[in-house]
Amino acid sequence: MEATRRLSRASIKSHPEFSGEGRDLPAYFEEVVEYGKAQGRSGDLAWMNIAIAGTPSLHKLLWCLVIANAPAIRQWDGFKALITLQYPEIEPVEDILEGFKEFQSNLEETHCNELSSVEALGDYLRIFRIRFLGMVRGNAVEASHQSQLFLRGLPPHVELEVSRRLESRFPLFRSGQLWPIEVVVCITKEVIEDGKTLPGKLELEAPLSFPLRGCASNFEEPPLLT
Repeated sequence: MEATRRLSRASIKSHPEFSGEGRDLPAYFEEVVEYGKAQGRSGDLAWMNIAIAGTPSLHKLLWCLVIANAPAIRQWDGFKALITLQYPEIEPVEDILEGFKEFQSNLEETHCNELSSVEALGDYLRIFRIRFLGMVRGNAVEASHQSQLFLRGLPPHVELEVSRRLESRFPLFRSGQLWPIEVVVCITKEVIEDGKTLPGKLELEAPLSFPLRGCASNFEEPPLLT
């Protein structure tokens, strides 16, 4: 009987379609949720797939590329915030300036901590990249600044030693600090293992905000971008 009731509801509603106009985006998101519920498809990933499926081809390509480059976004609120940022003609879901200020505050916080182990480095790297990716998607920082900002978040004595080794081994990349983030992380790990840090504890408990609102702590499988 439940299946019959669900089929009856589904026949009333047609798949929502996005006009491609930014001003229609908020209403479109509401229609997506209503349609999903009518179809018995509730949940963040289901709504994300419905939303993507109902967009014009050019917008669909944009949305798929944006989500593919933001693997941490797996909840509906975060998805809406990220997509809304692609349409500057409407008011953003979050405040970019406030997000940038918080990102700077996060770097200042980690800069004052000590990296006592490779495990602590891993904690810092993962949270840094989530925050950084969010700021890139919000057009608050450039993707090419990743290594520079990662270094800024290291404790001063670690940053100094890592920078010294990078400049010594890879001098051609010194201008603009263009070392790939993977290389910077490897050298940082080496510094820690060589005992260049002081005992301490890395604490990264500050909550994330824009534009990763709704980001799940245990990431789910990505939506089907078809």
